[in-house]
Amino acid sequence: MGYLAKPDIKKEDETLEQERLGSVLITVGGVLFMFGLILGIYNFADIREGTHLMLALTGTFALLGLFLMAIGEWKKKTYTV
Repeated sequence: MGYLAKPDIKKEDETLEQERLGSVLITVGGVLFMFGLILGIYNFADIREGTHLMLALTGTFALLGLFLMAIGEWKKKTYTV
């Protein structure tokens, strides 16, 4: 009867792997988002100087972080046992 439990274990392992991947994406996305927010304090000085490099950089970090967090949440919720 041990052969009956194998597909369930494979499905559970796949689910745990996808949840782990989702957690990693959420963590990396959160770090990027916070990094963008921390660097955002230099946006005012950057705009005053006439360049928009820091504004584009912080916006990119923040959007990439939010995108990764959304994908991580989606990965964690779509794979359920």
